[in-house]
Amino acid sequence: MSSTEVEEIKSRLSIVDVASSYIKLEKAGQNFKARCPFHNEKSPSFTVSPTRDMYHCFGCDRGGDIISFVQEIEGVDFLGALKILADKAGVELSSHDKNTNSEKDKLYKVVEEATKFFENNLSKHKEALSYLEQRGLIDETIKSFRIGFVSDEWRSLYNFLKGKGVSDSLMDKAGLIILGQKGPYDRFRNRIMFPFFDPSGRPIAFSGRIFGKGDGDVHLAKYINSPAGVLYDKSKVLYGYDRAKMGMRKKDFCILVEGQFDLIMSHQAGFDNTVASSGTALTGNHLKNIQRMTNNLIVAFDSDEAGFSASGRGVDMALSLGMEVKAALLPQGLDPADLIKKNPSDWKEAIKNSKHIVDFYIDAFISKGLEERELGKKIKSEVLPYVGKIENKIDQAHFIGKIGRLLGVPEEAVRDEVRKVHLPAQATDKVDEAGPNREMIKNPLLRRNIIEHKILSIIFWQENEKEPLIDINKVIEEYGEIVGDGRLGQIRTVSDADKNKMILEAEEYYAEHEALEKDIAELLINLEKEMLSLRLEDAFIQLKKAEREKDQPRINDFLKKCHDLRMKIDQLSNSFN
Repeated sequence: MSSTEVEEIKSRLSIVDVASSYIKLEKAGQNFKARCPFHNEKSPSFTVSPTRDMYHCFGCDRGGDIISFVQEIEGVDFLGALKILADKAGVELSSHDKNTNSEKDKLYKVVEEATKFFENNLSKHKEALSYLEQRGLIDETIKSFRIGFVSDEWRSLYNFLKGKGVSDSLMDKAGLIILGQKGPYDRFRNRIMFPFFDPSGRPIAFSGRIFGKGDGDVHLAKYINSPAGVLYDKSKVLYGYDRAKMGMRKKDFCILVEGQFDLIMSHQAGFDNTVASSGTALTGNHLKNIQRMTNNLIVAFDSDEAGFSASGRGVDMALSLGMEVKAALLPQGLDPADLIKKNPSDWKEAIKNSKHIVDFYIDAFISKGLEERELGKKIKSEVLPYVGKIENKIDQAHFIGKIGRLLGVPEEAVRDEVRKVHLPAQATDKVDEAGPNREMIKNPLLRRNIIEHKILSIIFWQENEKEPLIDINKVIEEYGEIVGDGRLGQIRTVSDADKNKMILEAEEYYAEHEALEKDIAELLINLEKEMLSLRLEDAFIQLKKAEREKDQPRINDFLKKCHDLRMKIDQLSNSFN
């Protein structure tokens, strides 16, 4: 597409139009505020500026225009965001994009061709279609999820793609073939094919379930997934996320199941807020994507031992992120897909009656009839780690009290065990959390730097105004006198993106102030005090050095400097009293 098309999209859609379609905005002066959709927060720090057509979160430091907003919230690349926005704006994008011939674009096309090939094969294979129908899938669902089939041949897909002019290298990078010693051959053979999609709905990978001959053979994997590549990263992609994201936002909770059939049957039953882990452990990236849409997670894995164990994967991370995590109890011997096929109403009840993950585990251990000492050991090893990760301290105290009463021990004893208990290894998996606050904890900013940042934000803001509220040239002159003209020139090299953030920050904090001139004067005085304090600290160090060396002339010199600097600092401190 051309730059003209991008500008056309931006002219038709404002940042308020786009952001309000995802999150609830509230008017705050000339701007709008909301709780940030990109990180967990209790007080709104996400600001949308209609006049500047941009957004910025003062909590996690994310900001930009409508394109970067959609990229972040939908989890798509630049082109994917443009496609979504073009559909909203009613703009038709041209196909002649300068990136059309990029390798990534070619890979998208190869995977799309493979998806069509598998779909076409399924329509011709009555046994595979019959199997899907027996599992409870209706024809509309099969087509919607683009389920396919590949026969038990070594090079059926390879030959098809070769006929389309696709190179062996591209097929390999798309994860569709294996380059063996006797030549390339298909990775997927004799399998029902489930495509994985990116957040904008483009197929990027596959999961193939063994079918017919070989089903039940312990030497053959029941499911084979595409390898990691340019398009697919299993640590970031949840099956069904592309079609579940809006359902999660609308219903304000996410259902997590394990397998493809579980997910598809759940969607077919009307639960369009369901995603699947596809047998992999939950990662920080998975949870970050879910948390963009909702803070509430319901885990609904199989009721057998494997499913029970799998339900714990990543739960500790979810709790530590402040998510409300529940588990749905399924009838013994049934997975979600089987339960839905048997009676969709039972699935609805299981979701409705889901319990907090701590209650779920406690009740599960109690139902096993464990002796009191054994129950205590189980709770200590498998429940207390989760209690320790609960961010809400009131909820944490509730469960500590409940466990204490259950085991007949003082709450303080339970609390001590929570502090001591070691969490599972996966709890160390980190999420890309908000950067600035974390960096400030590691490297506390000097007070001088904070003050200087505020001053520069006001300078950039007022320079950008047609009718400045203050004499900006005077402010620039005074700032330069304090920190030096060289410093001012260096600051002016800040990127446009960072400058826009600073402008929005100043506008947010100072637009409603009646006396901006007084605010900036006070900031300049405080900055000068900090600069003088640094000089005083340096003079004091030199004074101590001179005293150790018994250099009386230098002692006298630095004593005078320290005295003069203290006097100037005191004078500045009294100037606002």
